[in-house]
This record gives sequence, structure tokens and C-alpha cells, in this order.
Amino acid sequence: MNAYKLITEGYKRIFSGSDSVKKNTLIFIFQSIVSGITIYFEKFENLKDFMSENPFMLLAVTIAFLILTVYISGYSYKFVNRSFTDSENILPDFNMEPFTAFLKALPLLVVWFIYLLAIIFAAVSFVKNPITLILSIILIIAFVIIAVFLPFVYIDFCQNFELKKELFNILLPFKFVKQTAGLIILLGLLFIPVIILCIIPGLLAVIICAVTGIAKSHAIYINLVLWSYLTYMAQLLWYYCLVQIYKEKF
Repeated sequence: MNAYKLITEGYKRIFSGSDSVKKNTLIFIFQSIVSGITIYFEKFENLKDFMSENPFMLLAVTIAFLILTVYISGYSYKFVNRSFTDSENILPDFNMEPFTAFLKALPLLVVWFIYLLAIIFAAVSFVKNPITLILSIILIIAFVIIAVFLPFVYIDFCQNFELKKELFNILLPFKFVKQTAGLIILLGLLFIPVIILCIIPGLLAVIICAVTGIAKSHAIYINLVLWSYLTYMAQLLWYYCLVQIYKEKF
């Protein structure tokens, strides 16, 4: 399997097809709103400032942030599902289905979050004792392996949105190591330029704002919006590549 070809094919499928411009525009708008809310929260320098804010405003913004975050996450799960098909329109439609996708995935998200948290806690606990230091190192290595190959667990789930018993097996990510490790490493190296390209537009925007005298707060917002949108699209591209690897290997 050609990793470079996977990236170029994924790019073409994401940014082509009917309604591609409309869907990309809506994704950009969603990320713009989330970025604006993020900056809103960052203005609070301490808990006192946070608590002095209008409670109704704070509640409304927090609810909006949670709803958008859930929707964007669910949208990526729907994207993974559509990546299993040969449909020209790989980007999902904007409807209520991303909410449903997220709710279906929630038990899986919670369980694996607990697994990872438990491994981190155990590794930190063991590192304090020289006798159990080796065990701590083993746990850290296990954590890295699970974190890298965990997306395949979600990809398996997103294929049919079915919560199978084996998806909750903490050893499941290790199943994917042997057949996909080489491709994942190569794909990761090829994605370095992609991440760099995600950073450049925001930096250019900041420079232009500085030269033209636009307020620093506006420059920060523009940078965050561009970064959020481009990294989200890069994330979808990464998921597309993983789905194709999954389809071929499993």
C-alpha cells in the first residue's frame, strides 16, 4: 500500500464532489465559532474573573461550546463511516446524525479514557519506587502503543456503529501493531509537511495583521480559526488513510 497515494487520494475526495465547497464552508464556520468561544474563555485570568461573569452568558456560551464540540466529533465519526464506501461525496451532510454518532460512541470513549487514565496513574505511581521502575517503563510503552493504535478501535466501531464486546478489550490495539506499524510510521512522516502547511496560513495572517496594524486580539482569533479548520481537515485526512489501511489489512 502506497502511503503517499493514500494522502493524495484522501485530499481529492475531501475537497471534491458535489457540495464540497458548501460543506467545507460550514466546517469553517463551525470552527470559527468554537475558536471564538475558546478565546472568550481564555480572557478569564483566574477563577474570580470567571465567577464574576454574567451567569446566563456563561451558561449560554458553555452550552453552545459543548453542543458544537459534540457535533464536530460526531461529524468526524460519520466521515470515518463514509470512508468505508466508494461514495464520491465523502463529507457527510450537515444534519442531526453526528449527534447520534457521538452518543453511540460515548460508552467506548468513556471506557478507553478510563483505561488510559488508569495506565498513566499506575505508571506515575510505580515510577516513585526504584524496584517498580521497570514496570512503570513498560506501562509507559504500553500507553504509547495504545494511544497510537487506538484510532483503529474507533474505526472498527464506525464501520457499522456497532458496540461489539471486543472493542472494549484493552489489548485490542496491540492486534493492529504487527500489520500496520510500518505504514503508520511512514504515514506519520508524510504528515509532517501536512501539519506544517496547517501552521503557515495562520502565521502569515498574524504577520499581515502586525504589518497592517490590526489589533492583536483579531490576529490571534484569525490564527486560531485557520489553525482549527486546517488541523480538523488534516485529522479527517488522517482518518481516511487509516480506514483504507484497515480495509486492506483486516
